[in-house]
Amino acid sequence: MRRASFLFLIVLVLSSKLATSQEANLGSKNNIKSSILVLSQDELFKRSLPGIELLKIFEKRQASLFTEARRIEQDFILEEKKLTEQRLLLDKEDFQILADKFDKKVEKMRNLRAEQDKRLQKDFINWRKKFLQIALPFIRNVMSDFNALIVLESKNRGLVYDQKIDVTENIIKLLNAEFLKNPQLLSQILASE
Repeated sequence: MRRASFLFLIVLVLSSKLATSQEANLGSKNNIKSSILVLSQDELFKRSLPGIELLKIFEKRQASLFTEARRIEQDFILEEKKLTEQRLLLDKEDFQILADKFDKKVEKMRNLRAEQDKRLQKDFINWRKKFLQIALPFIRNVMSDFNALIVLESKNRGLVYDQKIDVTENIIKLLNAEFLKNPQLLSQILASE
């Protein structure tokens, strides 16, 4: 509630400059000068070329982890079946020793799998942060073009705005152009692993 009030206050204070600026520039989106801009970080990530490449890398690594987990699961199923067959041939104590070893092995693998998944999720979060750091100069350039003082995240609840001040597409185009010229941007982001 307090955050919404603060955002409303910022919008109210800056709205006079925005209204004056927009009244003078109601033509095309390119002519608008605005104190406040809106950006969707999710769309920027999902639709820009470097963001798309990062998503592909994440999905490939996730699929690899899943495939490995399925293979290990199948190996454990076969091992458990053999262990069950040995139950009739072994005395109770010997079987229990083998069963305990098997349970520890399965638990150790579960923990390892969980840690690998957690690490991949953490890497992905770091990639997104690094991606935004790389996008920041482009955001600042667009802010300068619009004479903007602030850029708000479009997913803020209760935020109502004119689509003319949404600069997500502008920044996507700038990032895509830079990525085509400099594909090493991806390496810079992945270097945070």
